[in-house]
Amino acid sequence: MDKVVNHLANFVARAGLKNAIGLVGGTTLLMGVYGISCLDSSPNPVVVWAFVICAILGFLLAVSSVFIRDLANAPMDTNALNIEVTEPRENESVSAPFPVRGKCQKDALGKHYELWVVTESRSASPTRYWPQSKITIHDDGTWNGEVHGLGGEEGSQAVFGIYMVGTDGQALVHYFRDVGRTMREKYKDQAPGLAELTLDIKSCTTRRVVKR
Repeated sequence: MDKVVNHLANFVARAGLKNAIGLVGGTTLLMGVYGISCLDSSPNPVVVWAFVICAILGFLLAVSSVFIRDLANAPMDTNALNIEVTEPRENESVSAPFPVRGKCQKDALGKHYELWVVTESRSASPTRYWPQSKITIHDDGTWNGEVHGLGGEEGSQAVFGIYMVGTDGQALVHYFRDVGRTMREKYKDQAPGLAELTLDIKSCTTRRVVKR
């Protein structure tokens, strides 16, 4: 029994709750419909009702999966993380690369989420975003990351933020970094910043610094 439960849990974790329910519902619906179509001219009422219930249950599960939000990307309250940036200070002069450090409520971060340092270009329209580094969170709630590059002229203000990133956002970030790596190696250029973010990328806090 434990093995069955573990297999189901692993399946849901891989497929996502929304997809898992949709797949089970669709399969159950097809089984019920197929069973009804294969009944003979004088079917057993118990068997008939079993297939009918199977079809109805499958239909309800399939329909409900459309309205269920996947728990992996369920919205989270960024305030619950209590993100605090301790380094660098507000309006501190910095030159990239430079470390970013702070504190947070580690237990408030969902297991499917990560924290990332992201620089922003608010002078662009729309705002552009450059994912910099994944944040490492320590057991005591302290964390550290890094800003690798900072645009703008010397003495100009720059903005970076701490962002909570879900599974869809992680796929976007990793693709962006792969493209950026290819452009640097082959064309000696950088990828343009992201003009749009996925719904599961949420800003927790931002900080202004001065480029040195």
